[in-house]
Amino acid sequence: MVKWGFDEATPKMLPTGERITVVMPAFNEQASVGAVVKDFLSLGFVDEIIVADNDSEDGTLKEAEKAGAKVVIEKERGYGSACIRALKEADADIVVLVESDGTFAASDLTRMLQELKEADFVSGSRTSPAYNEVGADMAWYKIAGNRVLGKLVSMIYGCAPLRDIGSTYVAVRKETLNRFARKLHIGDSSFSAEMYIAAASSGAAMAQIPIGYRARIGRSKLSSGHVSSIVIGFKHLKHVFALRSRYPSAKRPSLYYRNYLIYRILSAFLYKGKQREKYLAAAEFVGEGATVLDVCCGDAVLRKYLNNKHVEYSGMDINNGFVGTAQKKGVNAMKADVDKLAELPEADYVIMLSSLYQFIPRHQEILDKLTASARKKVIVSEPIKNVASSKIRATARLAGRLSDPGTGIKPHRFDKQALRSAIRNRAVADSRVICGGREFFFVIDAEIERKNASSGEKSDRSG
Repeated sequence: MVKWGFDEATPKMLPTGERITVVMPAFNEQASVGAVVKDFLSLGFVDEIIVADNDSEDGTLKEAEKAGAKVVIEKERGYGSACIRALKEADADIVVLVESDGTFAASDLTRMLQELKEADFVSGSRTSPAYNEVGADMAWYKIAGNRVLGKLVSMIYGCAPLRDIGSTYVAVRKETLNRFARKLHIGDSSFSAEMYIAAASSGAAMAQIPIGYRARIGRSKLSSGHVSSIVIGFKHLKHVFALRSRYPSAKRPSLYYRNYLIYRILSAFLYKGKQREKYLAAAEFVGEGATVLDVCCGDAVLRKYLNNKHVEYSGMDINNGFVGTAQKKGVNAMKADVDKLAELPEADYVIMLSSLYQFIPRHQEILDKLTASARKKVIVSEPIKNVASSKIRATARLAGRLSDPGTGIKPHRFDKQALRSAIRNRAVADSRVICGGREFFFVIDAEIERKNASSGEKSDRSG
């Protein structure tokens, strides 16, 4: 997805294909806008800067153009109106929104773009005092208020944790922006709250990192003191709740999938400590020095069971938190929706552990997809004793809710007979019950499957 790379001799980002446009609103920012434009152009990888002049009464337009920016005029007064116009004007692969008052540093964009490799929408948080310069307008109550508002947006709209919804230093992919830009409508200082809510509702993979915040150049047009700042904060709070009808909550993972420690603790409890058997069984079939694709990898715990085989491991999962945890451990993991991918990356061994039920009733299509990408074998282990299959309806419903990875509650589960039926006409190299009777493990020989398919011997499947 990402087309830039790093030159190891310098931290500067080097674009090799994707265009980056920086946009900024401006109203009477003659004293600062030129310096801000030059700051971003000096990075060397910004392709265009667009300033949305909110009908300024000073020399903002002239200073912006002199510094090298394209200027558009937004006659409708209002901070949000200028921001919306600026975003609409951008037509690059990556769009960066920033203030024109000098409060944000262009140098922080490199770190934001680094985060954008694994996200759709990355913003800078001003709520880490250690990063902020002396004189920056981030009083303690603004930091506390933004943290509370960020927590509320995360809880209500189902996005990754946020600590600052007042920050308008944002890098967003154009295809992500297109999903929500047309709905943006708040023309005043509450625009930033709506932008975060809209992005969360669109299902964007969001990330936020601490950045530096500086004293602005010139007088603020939004707040003139503590009272007006507090009023703006309460307006944000009102919109967090009032915008629920316009922006429905994105699907959010259940508690079980929100944190890898919770995931591991609950798994150990449910499996009575025998969950490691599935990892050992999978590792048994993987050859020395092979390539491995772990589909629905979670936090990539399988990787440690393959260490002594010196494999080339790759994992994919739909859960941002799990993927991020794996990446921090140095694992090659990526966020991906297996159901939406036309095909998977090729590997010698393609593995899916305890996840096939998420694709019922299209599980045969998923098995076909796994087989098509495997050069040697497909390895699957699937639960056959499920709390979600309990005869007690309330228990089953609760278990279903707790096992939602963020794609919706899946009411169906396999039992041993259903899985045997599902693989009846496949080239099964091994099958057995493991984990104290909780999982059914099977291996499909992908090479034989392809031979059967090419010779027309593959029969229709049911299940």
